[in-house]
Amino acid sequence: PSLRADPFQTKVITALGLSCKAGFKSKDLLEHSAVECGFEAPLAGSIVLFSIFVADPASMDIGTLLSRLLSVATSFFVALPSAEEARVLLAAGKDNDNVFTDYDEQVRTKKEIHWLQKFGTTGFCLFLLSGAAASMWVEQTYLFGMCMATLFLSIVTTANLGMHTAPIFTAIYMIAPAMTSTVIIFTLFLGLPDAMLHRWTFLQHGSLEEKMTVTVQLVGVIGPGAVTVVAC
Repeated sequence: PSLRADPFQTKVITALGLSCKAGFKSKDLLEHSAVECGFEAPLAGSIVLFSIFVADPASMDIGTLLSRLLSVATSFFVALPSAEEARVLLAAGKDNDNVFTDYDEQVRTKKEIHWLQKFGTTGFCLFLLSGAAASMWVEQTYLFGMCMATLFLSIVTTANLGMHTAPIFTAIYMIAPAMTSTVIIFTLFLGLPDAMLHRWTFLQHGSLEEKMTVTVQLVGVIGPGAVTVVAC
């Protein structure tokens, strides 16, 4: 998608300038966000977050960990939600041009976006990444392949269609948390406790950098499955 729309990211400079002058996002900037952020953000964020999940705690320092977490946060909690927001505004603008020319109308349309739609892609990616990391911890490559294939397919699809225009993949979003939780529970019987115990030793005897890295790993991998089980 990035090669199709703006390979050198030059058009966005003009669009950003017009948006700053107007005080709200222009149609050109929304179109850029819908395509570029919807593809590049989850792809980059997934790579960085997975690198944290499978990293050796002894090889990480505070600067590296914090810079990667910052990259993950901006990708999944800023750029990706803004892509879905841009898609909704573009869809609304087909019937109401005021969305692109009136600040109040654009803000009103944004407020109507449900938080689940705005952050659904983020949650979906995090669930699949946790399952992929858990499968790598116990060296179950087929589970890893299943999670990553579903993740990449969803990224490519929603980057072009969006959640609200892809009912089949919206259904996948609903199934993903349960599927990922099943993967994590299944790996519990395949050696995940040993992998966790290995990391637990870093929490007890490791340096500050190692403790921070292991904390992020345990929360990121076990957290999504635990949240789903509690919710169910």
